[in-house]
Amino acid sequence: MKNVFVNAIYVLAYYTGINHLFYFLNRNRQRIFTFHNVIPESLFDSALHLGVSCSDSTFEFQIREIAKRFNITTEIGVSSSCIITFDDGYTNMHDIAHKILKRYSYKGVFFITSNLVENQEILWIDKLLMYFSYLPDGKYLFCNEEFVIDSTCRLEAYQKAYNFILSSYSLKDEFVGQLERHSALLNVDKNLSDIRFRALSYHQIEEMKMYGHLIACHSSSHDIFSRLDDLALKKEINMCEILRGNLYNCNYFSYPFGSEEEVNSNVVSAMKMSEFNYCFMNNWSFNTNYDNFQIQRMSLPNTTNKYLIDAYLSGFYYFLRRLFV
Repeated sequence: MKNVFVNAIYVLAYYTGINHLFYFLNRNRQRIFTFHNVIPESLFDSALHLGVSCSDSTFEFQIREIAKRFNITTEIGVSSSCIITFDDGYTNMHDIAHKILKRYSYKGVFFITSNLVENQEILWIDKLLMYFSYLPDGKYLFCNEEFVIDSTCRLEAYQKAYNFILSSYSLKDEFVGQLERHSALLNVDKNLSDIRFRALSYHQIEEMKMYGHLIACHSSSHDIFSRLDDLALKKEINMCEILRGNLYNCNYFSYPFGSEEEVNSNVVSAMKMSEFNYCFMNNWSFNTNYDNFQIQRMSLPNTTNKYLIDAYLSGFYYFLRRLFV
């Protein structure tokens, strides 16, 4: 009943001009969208690891809706425009997202984690998501913490694991290593695994560069920057700087995870001393932040509900969230 009521508000806002008012109020604000994985509809299984992903048909629909309102660019600060960005660096960026953008002659910004591409190994956070998505129901012990995994509480179990790592970051690798001891228990569709968990190749990245996409930095290790000490943070940033002009063809950087919990003032200060000129968060609020090292991005849900999408694009959705959260 609540969802019906909320959707009715979005429909009302769409037809009564409320959204137009919010487009006007946000008229000088460039929209920057963040996507992660774009998965073929036939393989989209709604598992936990696809929580911030969308299907190919949904992505294409959303791109068309965005283009009705904004000019799509890769340049920061262009009036009445938007930037389409992607995080991480899995092969669906090339096989799905790039090909859809190319169909409409659009360019995007692809933030790549260098270790993912260099080592061709799943990022630690995606290992966490994969295991908590596909481990059989049961009780498990990781780093002396018990985790109950079943169809009703996989998200809660994953959140408990992530919070444990956040609070005991030195145990991250040990935790993931203990997860991997259960690899024989996983049952993941091979086609889905290939498109979701296989890293981009250098050949695919070069093809995307040749087309005109920007290949930008998403760290070397996808570590939680706020949990690194000063020396480790400096080393991480230096490793990213080395790859500018080689792997990366621009000076854009997106923080791993990118919320305020993972990006504190110390992290922002360190990035301001780096060779990167623009750093992107993974949040968007009704209030504008003009700091080039905390550029806000919005993330659309996996939906083709044009009323909800328009509420996001106009900023009305974020106004309502500020009122009721």
